[in-house]
Amino acid sequence: MKNKKGFTLVELLAVIVVISVVAAIGTLSLIGIKNKAADDTFNKLEKQIVDLGPEIYTHEILLGDKEASQGFYRKYKSGDDFYVELSELKDKGYISDIKSPYNGSDACDGYLLFKKNGKKYDYKAYLSCSDKKTSNYDEALDDESIEEITISSIKD
Repeated sequence: MKNKKGFTLVELLAVIVVISVVAAIGTLSLIGIKNKAADDTFNKLEKQIVDLGPEIYTHEILLGDKEASQGFYRKYKSGDDFYVELSELKDKGYISDIKSPYNGSDACDGYLLFKKNGKKYDYKAYLSCSDKKTSNYDEALDDESIEEITISSIKD
C-alpha cells in the first residue's frame, strides 16, 4: 500500500468554497457598516447646519444690512418663513465645502429653513449629497410663500 500525502482535489475545492462564503459575508457586512457610517455622517451634517441657525441670527441682527429688501433682518422681523442656500452660507463664511459622505468627492447642496413657530423660529436643514436627500427636500423650494434670502454680512 502506498503512503499518500497531501489533499485531494475535492478537499481543496471544499476549502476554497468555505473561504469564498466567509469572504462574501465579510464583504456584505463591511458594505453595511460603511453605509451606516455615511448615513450617520449625513445626519450629523444636518444637525451642524441646524445648529448654525441661532449663530446666523445673532450675527445678522447685529452686523447685517437692515435695509436690504431680501435681507435676513427684514425677513426675520417680518415673521415670514424663509431659507438660505448652503452656497450663500459658504460665501459668507459660515460653512466650508461639504463633501458627500457617500463618495467623498461630490459637493453637497441644500438650504437652511427658518420656520416661524410662535414667537421663535425653528431651523431645519435640507441636504442633497450624491443620491441621498433629506426627506421632503423640496418642501420650501416648492412653497411659493417661502422666499430665499441673502445674507449681507460676512462672518469673520
